[in-house]
Amino acid sequence: MIKNILFDLDGTLLPMDNEVFLKYYFKLLLKKMVPLGYDGDALVKDIMKATYKVLANDGTMTNEERFFKEYESYAKGHLPFDMDTTKKLFDEFYEKDFDEAKSVLSDNKNSLEFLEEILNGDYKVIVATSPVFPKSAVNKRLNWLGKSLEDFDYVTTYENSTYCKPNPLYYKELIDKLALEAEETIMIGNDLNDDIYPALKNGLKVFYLNDYPINDDPKYDGPKGSFDDLEAYLKSL
Repeated sequence: MIKNILFDLDGTLLPMDNEVFLKYYFKLLLKKMVPLGYDGDALVKDIMKATYKVLANDGTMTNEERFFKEYESYAKGHLPFDMDTTKKLFDEFYEKDFDEAKSVLSDNKNSLEFLEEILNGDYKVIVATSPVFPKSAVNKRLNWLGKSLEDFDYVTTYENSTYCKPNPLYYKELIDKLALEAEETIMIGNDLNDDIYPALKNGLKVFYLNDYPINDDPKYDGPKGSFDDLEAYLKSL
């Protein structure tokens, strides 16, 4: 019996092309930061390099701590403000400007209806999004679904996580922290490498939601399909 449902966010609950989203994200960030004196090209490069370090985080510090430690080391020498001010500007961006990125979403009627049904059920519902964003940014993206952090039993963010997808330890950390039984838990996501394969390594059941597939592999023969297929699969369990 399934008692715990883990959802990826971007490309799963949020119907979007991740590459389109990332380009628009940086467009909005540069719109805010460049007029304040930040070098646009350097800003993007430094954020990306620091994010890659977060993706490889080893559990010794939170992803938030890892990001700013690495970002400061890369950006040192060409920051127009100190790091405390930079952090405040990032926070302000997520609070006031980030919401505009909602425009990259496709029609999300199917995901909204399915999510509502799941939240009204007897499941523990967890948003297992790769924790490279702060809580404020994740909450904004949940707002695009008409939801917030408080609607879920747990949401991974860079403040509360020390690993990232596709590291299988991301899932182990989540399972251990929430005392989940692997055989009672399913991970639903659109990325075989981030969502499906590492979840399987931890003994979770999986469903590959392939409306917006990433790292698709024709050799994958596990449960997959649309939200309608997912609903039928959950009922079969």
